[in-house]
Formats: sequence, C-alpha cells, structure tokens
Amino acid sequence: MIRILTPAIATSIQDQGRFGYRMRGICRSGAMDPASLAAANRLSGAAWRSAGIEFGPGEFAFSVTSHGTLAFGGARR
Repeated sequence: MIRILTPAIATSIQDQGRFGYRMRGICRSGAMDPASLAAANRLSGAAWRSAGIEFGPGEFAFSVTSHGTLAFGGARR
C-alpha cells in the first residue's frame, strides 16, 4: 500500500482502457503509454491490465505503508 503525499500535475489512476465500445460513444481512454504500463505491471508481478498511477511533471511524493513490489516505467526526459 502506498500513500500519496504530494500529487504531481495530472496525477490519476489509469488502466489499459476499454475496447469495443466506440460505437456507443465511449472512448478507449486508459494510460498515455500503455506499453510502459504493461511492462511495469509485468516487472511488479501484477496482471498486465492492472491499473497504475500516472503522473505528469512536478513534485510527486509518496510513502510506502506495507511491503510490496513497485515498478516505474515511462518515457525518459
């Protein structure tokens, strides 16, 4: 379990999105970088479609409140 202390700009929980609903007016949504989310999920032992925390630029601070595995992924600056 983690506790977010300071969220960065545009912090949100994202998954791989929804498929097959466009004809009903529902967009796919999901993570901005679905390949990185799937890779981080695989590294941490989670199912590839599990949700993750997505955050933009700025300070992001968190504390870990119990044992577990974290994986970070995404684009480099």
